[in-house]
Amino acid sequence: VKAGRMHESKDKVGLASFVTGMLDKGTRSRNASKIAEAIDFVGGSLRASSDFDGSYVSCQARSENIGTCLSLLPDVVVNPTFPKAEMKTVRENLMAEVRGRRDNAGQLATANFANELWGDDNARGWVLSAKTVNGIEHKDLVQFHRTWFKPNNAVLVVAGDVNSKTLPARLRTAFRTWRKGKLPEPKSVEPPALNR
Repeated sequence: VKAGRMHESKDKVGLASFVTGMLDKGTRSRNASKIAEAIDFVGGSLRASSDFDGSYVSCQARSENIGTCLSLLPDVVVNPTFPKAEMKTVRENLMAEVRGRRDNAGQLATANFANELWGDDNARGWVLSAKTVNGIEHKDLVQFHRTWFKPNNAVLVVAGDVNSKTLPARLRTAFRTWRKGKLPEPKSVEPPALNR
């Protein structure tokens, strides 16, 4: 999904990561345990992450278990409920990232270098902090998902031992409830002028 760090606000840095961290924590039809059990049962994996430009959700399983991915992936992408009871765990994971940076010279240097290079007024210069993580509320997760997680703002890639003739129809069926929608104007991130 073409939405990541650059689509956050300065006071909510970490929002995209929070959203992707919550996708497998519950949907309208499954709680976190049922999602985990379903993918573990077939020895597969279901992962979500984000970076500056996008949010990524992947499902891997043996080809004979593609039905599991075609059930779980659309569910977590289209129908997440962002259960409030699960937010504490995801928030703690993001806070651990903030705390861990203090003990890792490379991570600390990278964060500060990006800020020095891009500045405080550019999304590339914003740094994940305890304040921004603690400022993220349930409504922010719901709004980010509602705004950006649309099929006309996403790319779907399938690789592996699959039947390319029957797959398109299966994908259409799996994602049948995902509706296109209006997207905000694209945000451009211009580099700051160089001081000479």
